[in-house]
Amino acid sequence: MRGDPEEARKRLETARFAFRDVGDVVGAAWTSTELCRAELLLNGARPDMMLELKAAPLAHREHGDVRGEAWATLLQGVAYADADLPGSAAHVLLQTLRLFERVPDRLGIAWTRHHLAWLTRGDRTAALRRVLDAFDETGCLNGPAWTLLLQAAPPGADRVRLDEAQSRFEALGDTAGEQWVAVVRDGPGSSRGARAVRALTSCYPRPVLKNTEWDDFDTIPLMVRHLLPETAASPDGAPPGEVSPAAFVRLALLDDCPATGEGARIVLRVEPGREYSGATSENLLPPLTARATPLSRADVDPTHSVPVNGTALFRFTPYQTGRHRIRFTIEDAESNTVLQQVETEIEVIGTTGTAPVSAAPQPMPTPALGQGA
Repeated sequence: MRGDPEEARKRLETARFAFRDVGDVVGAAWTSTELCRAELLLNGARPDMMLELKAAPLAHREHGDVRGEAWATLLQGVAYADADLPGSAAHVLLQTLRLFERVPDRLGIAWTRHHLAWLTRGDRTAALRRVLDAFDETGCLNGPAWTLLLQAAPPGADRVRLDEAQSRFEALGDTAGEQWVAVVRDGPGSSRGARAVRALTSCYPRPVLKNTEWDDFDTIPLMVRHLLPETAASPDGAPPGEVSPAAFVRLALLDDCPATGEGARIVLRVEPGREYSGATSENLLPPLTARATPLSRADVDPTHSVPVNGTALFRFTPYQTGRHRIRFTIEDAESNTVLQQVETEIEVIGTTGTAPVSAAPQPMPTPALGQGA
């Protein structure tokens, strides 16, 4: 996503195999969707890629992951648009909008409306104004820059909006976005525009710009707008920096002396956050499940996901001394959506002696598809 889709593809392949090894079907579906994104950037909307994109939303739907289905469908619509199939693109993007509204995912809604506005022939002013408002609600930074550029595009390029788009791209460190502004401002036939075109060819893999008609600025590929991670954006629309977790995951080792070959009990507790002081997890949170994955030579029972009725109990059995690490995955039981992952460490000294209580849980990076538990 930072401009190196070939490296992204390698890492995503590794991630997909890892998800499959631990039986995480939701994670495997997400990596397959992101692999489609990398392939689009590397090789364009080839016929075989279009077939994969049609299958991607179905994989998410099988596991009840509406958010994953929506983002995969958005990718499919973008591919149709870049393949110069505006009718198919509009049809798919309208499906995408309905899916995002079901979640709801305001960031996805904003991007979908942005792309639908791009497909609109004629006056886009009112639609793009609504798109800017939608992006502002999420805290997204690169969406408004692209929307301002779309507003300023010829005929009659709007210099004020171009200047604002330029400053936003500069603040993001998006060199490619800055070059697109130069192309729109000066035209590809001018000396500055020609330099910008040459600079753009070094920003992307060759197929991305292969079919670009430099005399028609409406053909800026939609796919390039999803190159930068949207670190400040919030899918649920809360202002950036003000998102507080709905709940916290607490872990406690109930047996002080875990020994090799002997079991020790671990209790996982989900506690409501400060915003819900006085509430209980039963009346605050959706039905949750938790599963434990040992990352060292040990067993954790049960091996399957278990309901979290406030707490969940696991049994840890190490088979060697030293530091052991366990990953706990919290999911929404109804949609099978991963909400959060935390890891903890347990030191095993031997068959006797007192071992330290496990460390506080360490949060894994929260997946983009859900709010952390």
